[in-house]
Amino acid sequence: MLEASLLISLCALAVIAVPIGISAFVPLRVGRIMGRNSPKKADVEPSDTPQTPHQISRQSRSTYAKMRRTEGAASRLVEISEIVRESSDTISIYLTACVGTESLRDAIDQKSNHLAVGALPSFKPGQHIVFQRPATSSQPATRRCYSLSGVPGHPNWRITVKDATATSIKSKSGRSQTKTKDASVSNWLHSHARVGDRFIVTGPQGRFTLDLASDTKPLLLLAAGVGITPIASMVHHELQFKRSRPKWMFYQVSDLDHAPLLTELVNRIEASNAIQGVIACSADKRLPQTFVPDHNKSLHIIGGKLNPRSILEAVRTTDVTVLMCGPMAWMESMKHGFVAEGVDASSVHYESFGGHAVEESSSKGKNNTSDAKANSLGEGIATAAFSVKFETSQLETTFDGSQPDLLAHAKTNDVDIPSGCRMGNCGSCTVKLLQGKVHYKHPPASSLAADEILPCVCIPTSDLVVQA
Repeated sequence: MLEASLLISLCALAVIAVPIGISAFVPLRVGRIMGRNSPKKADVEPSDTPQTPHQISRQSRSTYAKMRRTEGAASRLVEISEIVRESSDTISIYLTACVGTESLRDAIDQKSNHLAVGALPSFKPGQHIVFQRPATSSQPATRRCYSLSGVPGHPNWRITVKDATATSIKSKSGRSQTKTKDASVSNWLHSHARVGDRFIVTGPQGRFTLDLASDTKPLLLLAAGVGITPIASMVHHELQFKRSRPKWMFYQVSDLDHAPLLTELVNRIEASNAIQGVIACSADKRLPQTFVPDHNKSLHIIGGKLNPRSILEAVRTTDVTVLMCGPMAWMESMKHGFVAEGVDASSVHYESFGGHAVEESSSKGKNNTSDAKANSLGEGIATAAFSVKFETSQLETTFDGSQPDLLAHAKTNDVDIPSGCRMGNCGSCTVKLLQGKVHYKHPPASSLAADEILPCVCIPTSDLVVQA
């Protein structure tokens, strides 16, 4: 009997030990992919404990989404579920979450670690994602920011992308030329994106949200061209939650054929008595060129260009909050006009990314070094020269203050770091800091891990080693 009992006990231990042994190895690869993004029980701090796909599937989708919102921006694999033509030069791309073991295999194929899994998290209206175009035989992987143009809380995300090859500008010689700066990803999406394609995106992130608006002041939402993307999300959110503050949407376009999301916004505004919409077509001379407010109508379509004075005359107050998105020159002009008309400068906010914010110097000379140091380092920051080693490029350089930031310094030394806004908003230039310390010229809006930096808005305060 004793031998039989001992045999039964040994069998029981074997049954328990085998799964333990397996679990020590099976989740290892999965854990490397998921990193810190595995779902945990509510009110429990995240840990590095890996989770298997089977364990993840048992978690509540809402609990997972809530957890992801508190963790900040994360990278994830998404799939194109639908592509819709919005105007003659824009398309909307709908993205859905990739879940299950197949997604993990895709992540391994794309050599990407620490990807979040599960349902797409909610986002604040106005936030954006960073889209990564895969590397090709002739081009490296490239990142670009796109505002989320859909309705917050929807299970899918939507970005609205302009085909920049259709945009032309005039050079100083007067000749027309195609505007290609920061357009390669958008053009590629127009040419190559198909339903079912999978990509890595990071986000949602960004501080250009309705949180900037006053709860009581009239809210003015302004957009020019494809700058309507974050504004559209804000319009949907305002109407969805029926906020009591007065609100206006002013949308500047060249003509109605080049007005992305127009039909959607017109239908939403006309069905609501809670917002006034004004669409100005600069190239259409057939429309009335002046705006006469008619509060019996919720939508007005006019010709010409919007200007702060006429907008404020319609709203009948300068005590407003302004949120706008469009070309940088247009936004700066509008802000200057609003402030000149009496609007508090702190109440005028705008979104900018895509290469508009700061033009990097093409010169590799050392002219005006002392001025550059004073501007980039700021008061109280040492102006000593520091060694900067770019680990991936195997290049050792010296940052002496002749460049305004670490990104400009990298590009001056032919180190390729993808970039977008040059203002610390988009996160496109995020790199790992392997050694050293940096100082930010202003707090970055993009979410960062403890070992990551945004070179576009920082300068060294010690010798650095950077993974770039």
